[in-house]
Amino acid sequence: MKNVEQMEHLEKQLESYRKQRDLDSIFSCAQELLKLAEASDNSYYQTISNYHIANTLYQRGKYLEALDYAANGIRHGEVAVYPFYLVQLHNLIGVLYGTLGDDINSVQYTLQAYYIAKKHGVNKYLHILINNLGVLFFDLGFYDIAYDYFCQSFQLRNIHSYDDLQISDGFNIGNLIGCCIHLKKTEDYVKWNRYYTQYCKRFTENTVKNDYLLYQIYQNYYQQDFGTMIEKINTFLSCCDRDKDNLHTFKDLLQIFKLSIEVQAEDMSIKVFDRLTSIIKQYPEYERNSELAKLQVKYYLTFKNPDMLNQSLLAYYQAKEKEAEISKVNLKQSLLTRIDLEKVTYEQEIILKKNDELRKNIEIEEFTKVLNKSSFRRYVEDELQNMHHDQYLGFFIVDIDKFKRLNDTKGHLYGDKILLELVDILKQNIRETDYIGRIGGDEFCILIKNVLSLDYLHESAVHLLNSIRKIQNGVDDISASIGISVTDSGVSYEKLFKAADDAMYEVKKRGGNDYSLQLLHHQSK
Repeated sequence: MKNVEQMEHLEKQLESYRKQRDLDSIFSCAQELLKLAEASDNSYYQTISNYHIANTLYQRGKYLEALDYAANGIRHGEVAVYPFYLVQLHNLIGVLYGTLGDDINSVQYTLQAYYIAKKHGVNKYLHILINNLGVLFFDLGFYDIAYDYFCQSFQLRNIHSYDDLQISDGFNIGNLIGCCIHLKKTEDYVKWNRYYTQYCKRFTENTVKNDYLLYQIYQNYYQQDFGTMIEKINTFLSCCDRDKDNLHTFKDLLQIFKLSIEVQAEDMSIKVFDRLTSIIKQYPEYERNSELAKLQVKYYLTFKNPDMLNQSLLAYYQAKEKEAEISKVNLKQSLLTRIDLEKVTYEQEIILKKNDELRKNIEIEEFTKVLNKSSFRRYVEDELQNMHHDQYLGFFIVDIDKFKRLNDTKGHLYGDKILLELVDILKQNIRETDYIGRIGGDEFCILIKNVLSLDYLHESAVHLLNSIRKIQNGVDDISASIGISVTDSGVSYEKLFKAADDAMYEVKKRGGNDYSLQLLHHQSK
């Protein structure tokens, strides 16, 4: 019990540190929580602690360690069945794989996060997950597909005015601006640029600012305004260190290095290349080191005499270029196919859910919304077959006294109102695991299972009768006759029903407004 209280306290501390963005405190607190959770074999808190440790390691650039903790969190999250953190963990792994250059796994985990969120109603993060899918296609140069995802993400945020903007929206707005520049969507660019201006008045997010500056560099490149482009590259180099995600900066610099070479800005190319090599030394696990090597070859081809290059190096470069183009086309198709498969899987789950709901609707009696006669019987027969023989099962038949006279004197609408009020009372007097069925015009059945004491059934009958007497607030004398059959061993449905029906008619003969109980096959307890 003490461990549980400690873990609850640590969970609250984690939330507090998260709001403060205090990575060091989050990391130490999550490690402490993980030790307690492992000692208590508590899957719930192991899920939470693994997520926070993994997320902190990701923020610190320790991607492989982060993957291990995140994968461990998923294993425990599936045991704990806690969809909120399962969404977070799958999304984090998707981001990690994307950072490391493994696009297939990145899409797979991001899609899993998306569909877990949809399935369990974790809608708060759907826009982030869709934005992340857009980023994957954006990084591959499929700007049209990426733009569709970014627009979907923004729509899900349901932003009606600039005042609705949050700090996380900057990433999506920046991505939309980048797509507009690459796709030359001038009107859309003006629209999203207004959002960016308003965003910057409210928030400071260095990654967003760096990306925006990169897109402005691209805009100058497309406009062939190379002088302004070089000035902005200098600005980028002077402030890119403000982004603590060095690998993100590395990816931006790779693009700038390529542009510098293409406009034959040799001095700038050297400056950018030096910054790239200093960053990549920190990330030996990064899977796209060949991109820098490829650009380096292009640099030598641009600024040196090609004849000085080893012929084999040139052949390697040309082969890699061709391979990259083929791989890009194949990867695009692979990604789209995987998305289609995930969508089909999700739609199949929705269909199965709807079929289940349809089956349940077929079982329901339309007017009173309780089980119809045949469905009620089927449930009772199943319970009789599977009942525990150390417990009782109570079968009630409830019939409103002199109901025909009420219908004849006050009309069927009045009678219908009485029936609906009776159904509400029956629902209030049973547990969620029990069943109600309508077997005739004003006759209803109740199955109460797993009863340990006959006193419980007597008390239920008395309480039910008292509740029925309060129908219509005493305007009419409403009462019911209740027949109850009880068994502690499997008997047939017919026998159980007949015993309850006989008991109900016995009450009718006595004038109604009472109950009678018959015990079948009683065994000593």
